[in-house]
Amino acid sequence: MKAVFIVLFGLVVAGIVKPSVLMKNYQISFSKRPSGFLGTYAIGLVFAAGWTPCIGPILASIISLSLSNPGSGLIYMVAYSIGFSIPFFVMAFFIGKMNWIKKYMNLVMKIGGLLMIIFRIMLYFDLIVLLTAFLVNNFFDGFMGF
Repeated sequence: MKAVFIVLFGLVVAGIVKPSVLMKNYQISFSKRPSGFLGTYAIGLVFAAGWTPCIGPILASIISLSLSNPGSGLIYMVAYSIGFSIPFFVMAFFIGKMNWIKKYMNLVMKIGGLLMIIFRIMLYFDLIVLLTAFLVNNFFDGFMGF
């Protein structure tokens, strides 16, 4: 059932299917913005809840690797933090020069949606193993990890 939803969302991202429910912008408007300690805490809590599905699995994997190999835990966390922050620093420095991407945004969205569909189909038919083997053997000289 998950495969169907991922393919459906891939079709939505690619712009092939446009359900009206997903094409609307839903947002909460405050007449009085929260301020002070409690307001800041509430905004941070909502932000963290939104990001948890994105960073949770990777961070949990890094923490479990750190538990199994405590001597490398600091290196894992530093590498994760640097890798996580680099895109934000790049965007902060070049945000004013990113207007050219608006011209290609539809193409980027279509390619992203099609990649979602292709990878979901590959996962469903267990073809990711073949892709991984191809990449490891042809581009990484058989390197399988640390």
